Amino acid sequence: MPDTSAEGLKVLNCEIFRGDSNSFYIPSMQSSFSITISEKPTYLLNPSLYAPAIPGIAVAIIGLFVAHYLSRVRDRRKEVRDICDKLKDQAEKCVDVSALAWSELDGTKRASLVAETKRRLQILGTTASHIRQSTRTGCFNPMRFWSSELDIRHLIVRLRQACTKDPFDDPSRLPAAVPWDALEKALSDLELGTDDAFRRRYP
Repeated sequence: MPDTSAEGLKVLNCEIFRGDSNSFYIPSMQSSFSITISEKPTYLLNPSLYAPAIPGIAVAIIGLFVAHYLSRVRDRRKEVRDICDKLKDQAEKCVDVSALAWSELDGTKRASLVAETKRRLQILGTTASHIRQSTRTGCFNPMRFWSSELDIRHLIVRLRQACTKDPFDDPSRLPAAVPWDALEKALSDLELGTDDAFRRRYP
């Protein structure tokens, strides 16, 4: 303890004395008091400082990932829907060109329409393959493997058969009656099948 007698106070004149590592003594003319400082170490990397905030941060991060995933699913669904709609429009135009090719009297024009029909059918097949590839997903478990994809290639095959059945591309054939029943049946199956496959892939 510092000298707090009258003589000591005169000599020290209100200087602060440290009694130990945690206590300070401030003398005065009449009395003295002490201030105790509790020294607690703080570190930036101390986990206890951040532990209360960890659950909230984790929930926020998970929420961001979920929102991003759902947004991507919605965008992808809209993109595939637009492609399917365009494919159905192309199929209708392909049927119209095929009908003209069946009934065209001029051999040169008929050959051109036949080639145009085949070109459009090829585009339809490429589009269907692209849709299947871009929507393919899978899941594996010890019991089975299943895949989910929007596959309408078989419907394109049926439409091709209806549009180009013999003797469609025979250059020596005469103009023939348009096989409207087969064409309309194949086109209807394609449109309904595409919508059904889309609903199953994106419920």
